[in-house]
Amino acid sequence: RPLRLGTTGLALAAAGFKPVIDCRNEKDLFGKKLTITLHAVADDLASAAHLLMGETSEKIPAVLIKEAPISFDDGVYGPKDMALPPEQCIFMSKIKKSSQIKC
Repeated sequence: RPLRLGTTGLALAAAGFKPVIDCRNEKDLFGKKLTITLHAVADDLASAAHLLMGETSEKIPAVLIKEAPISFDDGVYGPKDMALPPEQCIFMSKIKKSSQIKC
C-alpha cells in the first residue's frame, strides 16, 4: 500500500480456499488477455472484515462473511503462499537498489 493513507485488513493465512487466484491468461472486460493479475482473495476478505471490526470503539472481535464468491478446497495456506519474493516486488527491488548506493 505504498503512498496510501489509512489501515487495511491483511490475511496472515487461509484454510479451505485458495488465498490468491491467478488471473493471468484470462480475458478482461474488453477481451484482452491479462498478463500480470493475481487476485488477493484472502486479503480482500480480511479488508471487508476490517471495515466492520474497526480500529477504535467498535468492539467487534470477529466477522462472519457469508456467500463470498470463493471456491473451497482442502488446502492450508501460509504467508509464503500469499507474498511475492522480495526480488519480484517492484517496491522492495527499488528499496534494495537504493540501499546499495553509496553516498
